[in-house]
Amino acid sequence: MLTAQDIKKITAVVATKKDVATLDKRIVKMEVHMADIVTHADLAVFNVRMSGAEMKLSVLGDRFVALEERMTKLEDRIDRLISSVDKLASFVNNLHTEYSFTSLQISRHEEWIKKIAEHTGVKLDA
Repeated sequence: MLTAQDIKKITAVVATKKDVATLDKRIVKMEVHMADIVTHADLAVFNVRMSGAEMKLSVLGDRFVALEERMTKLEDRIDRLISSVDKLASFVNNLHTEYSFTSLQISRHEEWIKKIAEHTGVKLDA
């Protein structure tokens, strides 16, 4: 038969239900923490995804360079167009000024012609 002293020796070496329950709780906690650990497979998948992202970024970079070149050409064309419009506006302004002076001169000539007609007794048709 087992004595109390034998049971004490056995319980010192063998795990009790309480020990197993505590161990089980600790294992569950470790499993939860291990779920957060990244594995080599996870890193490999991440590396593949990053390589794809790098390729896409490279393509985008090339497209931005092409877009910048197009924008530079467009800015040059706009600058030339603005310059042409400025020249045209200056030309139109000069024509307007010349027209104003010509109109004034014609009005003055009409007045002179009326005065000459009155002075000479010539009747002008309206």
